[in-house]
Amino acid sequence: AEDAYVDDPRSFQKKPIGLADHLGRVAAQAGMLCDSLGETGFKEIVVRTGRWHDLGKAHPVFDATMHACEEAPLGFLAKSPCQARHRRPFFRHELASALAWLAHHDGEPNADLVAYLIAAHHGKVRMSLRAMPGEEAPPEIRRFARGVWEGDSLPALDFDGEQSPEITLKLALMEMGEGEQGASWMERTLRLLEQHGPFRLAWLEALVRIADWRASAVEQEVDHHA
Repeated sequence: AEDAYVDDPRSFQKKPIGLADHLGRVAAQAGMLCDSLGETGFKEIVVRTGRWHDLGKAHPVFDATMHACEEAPLGFLAKSPCQARHRRPFFRHELASALAWLAHHDGEPNADLVAYLIAAHHGKVRMSLRAMPGEEAPPEIRRFARGVWEGDSLPALDFDGEQSPEITLKLALMEMGEGEQGASWMERTLRLLEQHGPFRLAWLEALVRIADWRASAVEQEVDHHA
């Protein structure tokens, strides 16, 4: 349903949670989940995905939504008490997160797998990367998809022992074939599907999503400001 792409209900909670704190907690939950299930072969990938999965929440569009009410504290937030919608309909923070990851790590072993799991962790971006029907285009000609516009800047953030310097997001991988970012998103994801198969990809996606849910539940139960 169209509303499923517009809304982001899990980002709105009673207790505000800082973005860097949330990324660290999801990585920790991902590690514990893999240990409890005996997932050793892909543990490092699942943990790294958890650590980067919500970096796109630092995007100015998402950050403005998180601070749309007086109850929201200063700083980048993963969870906010504000109930608002993004000024760009269809904006998906997980796509911005995946693009940021690739901007720093493209070409490294398993970089495409981490990027795919980041993009897929809400089940809204998987094999294809395109604008939604009726999505608002930027005022000038440039690529856009799911509310992310080519040329958008993502601010720097330090989190859980890692650092993401300020970057400019690119969307050349929307195009078919080889481009300025190398292989297209479609080619990368089809390669992952051929290498791992649909069941392993679904398994790894489930681990990331459950780690995210568990971390979010813990955050709302425990008073981290006490």
